[in-house]
Amino acid sequence: MMCDKFSNAYQISNVELGEIVGCSDRTIQSYILRLEEIGLLKSTRRIFDNKLLYKVYSVI
Repeated sequence: MMCDKFSNAYQISNVELGEIVGCSDRTIQSYILRLEEIGLLKSTRRIFDNKLLYKVYSVI
């Protein structure tokens, strides 16, 4: 997962975010999908290292 704040970007995995918040990475993924459904997050797909495809999220 990658989040944008202002013009800077930070990158954090669901596992790392789950450790900070105190829940599992599956719970984080569920919340992210729900926030995307209600329109608070926007996702795009980006390719890194010519192989890995990441979903990048931006706060709307």
